[in-house]
Amino acid sequence: MQVRGNTNLASLAMPNLSDLYGYIDVHNNAKLASLTMNNLFLVDGGIISVLDNPNLASLTMPSLGGGSWWNIIVDPKPATCNVGLYTC
Repeated sequence: MQVRGNTNLASLAMPNLSDLYGYIDVHNNAKLASLTMNNLFLVDGGIISVLDNPNLASLTMPSLGGGSWWNIIVDPKPATCNVGLYTC
C-alpha cells in the first residue's frame, strides 16, 4: 500500500489494517502532521516506510501483529513516535 505525494493531506488514520502482505509506504506528503495505524496485522511481517514527510509531528502504531519480523523506517523522526511497545 502506498500513500505518496499528497500536497494537502493533513492527517491519515488507518484503523484495523489486516491481511496485508508486507509493505506500507508513506512518502513525500508535504502537510501530513499525524499518522495513526491501529491494529495493524501484516501477514508474514513486513516493511513500513515513513519517509520525507517534513511536517509529521505524530506517528502512532499502538498494536502490531502478525509475522515474524518487522522493518520500520522513519525519517525524519516526528516529535511523538510510538510503535508497538516502543518509542522511536
